[in-house]
Amino acid sequence: MCTLSQARKSGFTTCPELGADPTQWSTEAPMAPPQWVRDSFLPMSEAIVLADAGELGPSITRYRRDVPDRALNEWFDLHAQYSYKWRCTARGIPRPDKIAKAYMAPLLGGPESPLPLEVFARDSYRCRYCGLPLISVAAFRRFEDRVGDQVFPLARRRGNRAKPGAALVFRPVADHVEPWSRGGATDLDNLVTSCWPCNFGKMAYTVAELGITDPRSRPPAVDGWNGIRIPAAP
Repeated sequence: MCTLSQARKSGFTTCPELGADPTQWSTEAPMAPPQWVRDSFLPMSEAIVLADAGELGPSITRYRRDVPDRALNEWFDLHAQYSYKWRCTARGIPRPDKIAKAYMAPLLGGPESPLPLEVFARDSYRCRYCGLPLISVAAFRRFEDRVGDQVFPLARRRGNRAKPGAALVFRPVADHVEPWSRGGATDLDNLVTSCWPCNFGKMAYTVAELGITDPRSRPPAVDGWNGIRIPAAP
């Protein structure tokens, strides 16, 4: 696991997924998803569409055959979510202090609450950091309901290691660009759609501290993708 302490105990001096050369690190995302991660999106989304259409056998086959769930889980759980540690250590950035709760903005709410849904719709369910297309939490829950939790164990499993990797990597979250714990506002101007790897990889640091550009400087890729939040009409 690529926390700094655990990596050093194992003799590693860098995260093998992030790489040793800071000049080669992404300037847009905490850890750029490799191509095989990006390629995993299509079979996952197609498996959900097939399940929505009642074609459970082909759906399960597509998912089990073509979605590398364990590899996705390990990429997120062991590497991507800790990229902020490596970045900020290399840049000499100390752990940030939180402001008092009394001065924090209102809480955001879950991924199916109104403000996050407005953010996701504005951004066409694409991560504004790394550009990954994302799948709504509603679609993942539907998929589990239809194929069964023996195939896609999502809701009743605790901890990342027990969950499907695709649901960790392609899950959207409304991210506070200016960190909420440091006074960032909970509004449309400060919120962008983020995948879980970028959200956890950013943690409570600013984009400047991480050495990446502000995602708001790049317009959202509006292409009509809706995260399969609502099943397609038959």
